Amino acid sequence: MFCYFLVTHLPRVLDVSDSSAPKLCCDADNIITMIDKIALADNVFGRCPTCIKNIFKLICDLSCSPEQSKFLNVTKSKINEEGQEYADELEVYVSEKYLNDTYNSCKDVVYPSTGNLAMDLACGVHGASRCTSKLWYEYQGDPDVNNFISFRMTFVTDKPYWNEPTLTCNKKYDVS
Repeated sequence: MFCYFLVTHLPRVLDVSDSSAPKLCCDADNIITMIDKIALADNVFGRCPTCIKNIFKLICDLSCSPEQSKFLNVTKSKINEEGQEYADELEVYVSEKYLNDTYNSCKDVVYPSTGNLAMDLACGVHGASRCTSKLWYEYQGDPDVNNFISFRMTFVTDKPYWNEPTLTCNKKYDVS
């Protein structure tokens, strides 16, 4: 089940055409955490598979890309009880176009349990009516107001490195 999920939902992480182990910058614990975050997003935005795929691209690369040093900058770290250093705050150098396009692909998705827009949940105190891509990503990266994240992420768009194409919700990604 675990490998099936990764292969079907995250082909960017696992290159299925290569029989050798994937080149990842994460361990099994990171992958499990990533899957939990993706499942959470899928519960909220699952009515638009394209929105989910757009979101997955960044979550996947934030979690496991071997090129993290090109688009992530740790601005604050701490030491845990085992004496291991971990990131507590980081900057993500990402294209404003990606942020805007992903937001636009997700902003009209309805959350089935309530019948309201999913952004009412995903944009925190701003709700869907006042949400923008900037406010959505600020909320997603702020552990002071978002209990689903354990460290601060600031999305920096004035020096973007990470940029992936997105599709609108009415279009589908090629499954292959």
